[in-house]
Amino acid sequence: MTALHRFRSADLRYGLTLPDEAVKRMLSEAIRAKDRETGGVLIGLYNEALDTAIVTLAAPPPPDSREDPSTFWRGVVGVRELLQGLWSRPMRTYYLGEWHVHPGLSAEHSGLDDQTMHGHDLRRSFQCAVPVLVILGGDPAAKWHLQAWAYPEGTRAVPMMFEKTGGSR
Repeated sequence: MTALHRFRSADLRYGLTLPDEAVKRMLSEAIRAKDRETGGVLIGLYNEALDTAIVTLAAPPPPDSREDPSTFWRGVVGVRELLQGLWSRPMRTYYLGEWHVHPGLSAEHSGLDDQTMHGHDLRRSFQCAVPVLVILGGDPAAKWHLQAWAYPEGTRAVPMMFEKTGGSR
């Protein structure tokens, strides 16, 4: 049984499912980065109704990423190749959005986060109509929390509230 972390917008239009393995990857990268922000891309697929992004992989930061105490710039080296390789597998997966860490702080998104996620480059480059953002805040070795947002084009970020952690077969 895999633990799942589920999020849903108040209007029920957007959802996100994160498996425990993806959260563990985020926590591991946060511990490695210590007091610096870090992050990567979220990869996966959508459910049949196309209203829930199902993460299968929280990729680590590309090698050209820049990790600072208050800002993370995700690099690009190897991202396109990773996505192309996953797309060509029998069970196609693709870019869903971004994740990053706010070490010792709130998991609330910032104006810079919004600016980045609303960037047309993400939508065009990765053909993602509604990218999602997951932020891990707090202490990754002790008390931490997650928040998630959907970024539909032309509107504000849509918060997705934590629904539950549950099992799945």
